[in-house]
Amino acid sequence: MGRHHSPHHELISQHIPILYRSIENCYMKQQLLFAFFFLGIQINAQIQDTTFHKVFYESTMNIVSKSGAVSPDDGLVIVGEVDNSYAYMMKIDSAGTFEWFKKADAQSGFKKVIRTWDSTFVAIGGQFNVGNMVNDAFIVKFDVNGDTLWTKTIEHPTGLSLNTTSIVESIDSNYLICGYTSAQNNSFMIKISAAGDLIWSTIFNPINTSLAQGITYGPDSTIYICGQYNDGVNFVSSYIASFEHDGTPISSTGYTSVDFYDIVYHMDSLFVLGAQSSEILISRMATDGQIDWMNSYFYVYDNTLDKMHLHTTTNGNLLTMVGDRMFTTNAIEIDPEGSVVNQKNLIMDGVDLLETQKNGYFLLGYGPLYGIKLLQVDHLGVIRLDETFSPNNDCLWDSWQSINPTIVTPASTTLQSNGTLVDNQLAIAFNSELIIDYEGCVDIWGGIDESDLPEISVYPVPASDKVNFKQDQDLTFSLVITDLTGRMVIQRAKVMGETSVDVSGLPLGNYIYKITFGNDQVRTGKLNILR
Repeated sequence: MGRHHSPHHELISQHIPILYRSIENCYMKQQLLFAFFFLGIQINAQIQDTTFHKVFYESTMNIVSKSGAVSPDDGLVIVGEVDNSYAYMMKIDSAGTFEWFKKADAQSGFKKVIRTWDSTFVAIGGQFNVGNMVNDAFIVKFDVNGDTLWTKTIEHPTGLSLNTTSIVESIDSNYLICGYTSAQNNSFMIKISAAGDLIWSTIFNPINTSLAQGITYGPDSTIYICGQYNDGVNFVSSYIASFEHDGTPISSTGYTSVDFYDIVYHMDSLFVLGAQSSEILISRMATDGQIDWMNSYFYVYDNTLDKMHLHTTTNGNLLTMVGDRMFTTNAIEIDPEGSVVNQKNLIMDGVDLLETQKNGYFLLGYGPLYGIKLLQVDHLGVIRLDETFSPNNDCLWDSWQSINPTIVTPASTTLQSNGTLVDNQLAIAFNSELIIDYEGCVDIWGGIDESDLPEISVYPVPASDKVNFKQDQDLTFSLVITDLTGRMVIQRAKVMGETSVDVSGLPLGNYIYKITFGNDQVRTGKLNILR
């Protein structure tokens, strides 16, 4: 049977001789090939990742990261808590340059953030309800500039605290959120519209008390939730429950001797991130809960359980990074069959591992070591690596652990419905803050070792017409002052000892200065101009 040619194919065939004759001259062909080759080099250079390792902090605030999401410009949006009391959101660009940091003006905290299909972001967490003295569910939608589009709080009908744990965007561009209540330990699920309206909510349990931890959905709009429950016999038990698109329960499967913390639907299967004692495991399951494989990959000591996230990559692999307060953080990429593709250990308390849009990875965490928190504020750390988890630097190293987990046996459980939640619209404002950043690693003391850096005196504070920079050593340095958008407003090169800078032409407000010494050591700080 002859090969069929489409009309488009015929049209292209007719034009090929014409195109060829137009470049018939050999010299022209060579020039054209050279041009395409050069263009390929240029395009390839543009998509190369910028790798870095940076520390972000503010000397009066404990900044703890909880989750991240890659922005449309290939930067990183980060959410978490300040001083264990206030939610914050922050953004850096693809090169690690600080862009903005905004903190809530009410007691609150963020647990997770996702990027939505309309290139905005939705973060979930808790907001302290002063009237009931409990935490309500807290949901915020914001744009790439950190401007709030809407805020939403949802409360329990009898005044229990609501702990949100995970969020996913549904196929109809709305948002599914899960979590659990305090005291009674009931799981709950919420569906919020893209405009911030409560569509429906449900409180449920498999058998007895339960804690919903992760949520995902399949192409048929089936919703899947994983978490832990108490079956009255086993101290550690987990479940995977399925629901219709409107929250109607379908089925539930229980698993003993294991904890589940996150779940993703991927390649017609469910992939679950969990723990078995101190072993971190990932399992592939059928949608009916039957286990295909279950592998343990590394140990952690003293794990903080609200920091475990599982993500998929564009090439079909899976990513997770699990850390603890003893600095034994592991970052890992596996293929759908459970084989390790990339793996690293990090010198920080890792919380999230994300694929960039240009064949690389963001590694997000914070420090210092748990016991040092009494003496030092928390610093936020971000590392960007290429597609091979390279380059190695002082912040991370190669390591490998191989563990054989105890395979658990699934068993059917019964889902029980226990009511709904209450919509409680509350507007919460976010205010900008200045953050200092360094090239370096989050070490056990909270930031890079600055003991060998020259001391810099900056005065007067605040500045009016002039500002002086004086060091305690006679080293050559360069000075750059930027506004809060990152735009450079003043630059000085090859300064030694002390220099005075005229700032009389700058508008009133806050600025960032960056001093770079000849050995590439850097000091940064805030500068306020007031007249």
